[in-house]
Amino acid sequence: MIYLFLFIVFCIPVFFKDKSPFFEKPYWYWGECVLLILVAGLRLVVGGDTQTYLADFDVYPPLEDFTILHFALFRYQPLWTLLNCVAKSIYPQFFVVQIIVSCIINPVTFYIIKKETEKKYEVALVFLLLQFLYLNCEIMRETIAISMFYFAFSFYIKRRWLPYYGICAVCFFFHDAAIFYFFLPLLYPILTREFTAKYVIVMATFILVFANPLVLSKLMFFLPESRVEVFTDFYAKMAIGSIFGILRSITELFFTYFIIVKVKGTVSYKVYIGLKIYFLMHLIGLIMPLFVNRICNSYNLFYYIALVDFLYLMRNKLVTVAYVGLLTIVFVRYYFVDVTNLVSSKESSDKYYFYELFVPYYSIFERPDANVVARRRAIYLNQVGDNNN
Repeated sequence: MIYLFLFIVFCIPVFFKDKSPFFEKPYWYWGECVLLILVAGLRLVVGGDTQTYLADFDVYPPLEDFTILHFALFRYQPLWTLLNCVAKSIYPQFFVVQIIVSCIINPVTFYIIKKETEKKYEVALVFLLLQFLYLNCEIMRETIAISMFYFAFSFYIKRRWLPYYGICAVCFFFHDAAIFYFFLPLLYPILTREFTAKYVIVMATFILVFANPLVLSKLMFFLPESRVEVFTDFYAKMAIGSIFGILRSITELFFTYFIIVKVKGTVSYKVYIGLKIYFLMHLIGLIMPLFVNRICNSYNLFYYIALVDFLYLMRNKLVTVAYVGLLTIVFVRYYFVDVTNLVSSKESSDKYYFYELFVPYYSIFERPDANVVARRRAIYLNQVGDNNN
């Protein structure tokens, strides 16, 4: 099984890097990156959003037939439309788009990890387990925006607003969720303050006041009305979530606060500020979990880097077990959630699980089982309706 193979490959340097100088060389690390590119780029009907993008790809014209009028014909942002047209000119199969996206997000992620931490193998393993499938097989448009935002964030830290906003504008033309990047500089004076209990209370009050659909709709006046409804209505309707979800969010907030206090001065300034934003966004998550999940995608990597550094700092088995347990719960909760009630009728005895969007894996060199494909479409279409990512 391909996922098990990836897991083993990523675990080897974590356990043996101190025993062999080979892992100090870049070959294994960037080899992991190449593996992710191949697995994600050459997949076939693996993932939920991928199926919508695959269907849309058929209607995009090749670049030689493309005119500026085509921008008005398609529902997605113009640069995503243009990317599909370029890909179709290269070869009229959707896997070309998959390869392009995977050649962007995975090398950029590995570059950021290598630049920001010495624990690159450990962070890469966390990325594999918690975000690889989601970024590569689900939110492909936003994935490109996130990749570019990582570089914009460097300008954000230096308060170089012109290049920051320039890159954010490009991000927006791939995915309209990038509109929130434009408001991030408003938080800069607050993010640079000392992280104290008073600071947390003030920020929690500020953010929770603005975390409601009415205020958010005013902030998104740049977007078409239909997209504003997706962000403020679709996500906000599922605001409170389950009691389990709320307790998990509160627990994660306490853990994140503890990490922020402990890793100050041990992680880079960029990671530290990104971790603070991650924490503040999760405060919103207490009220609007699905909404904040979309926003936090851009800051998860900073959390992973800080988390690994924190675990090495603590060197406490109890703390390590607690964090590994929390990550395991998140992993299981995400991939093994029962979505039967969203898919099948009450008369059906079939069980549907979210992981079926990714398992079994099929490549473009295989013929997928028709029943598996049908189940994946049922899970995806009934889970999100017409609201695509």
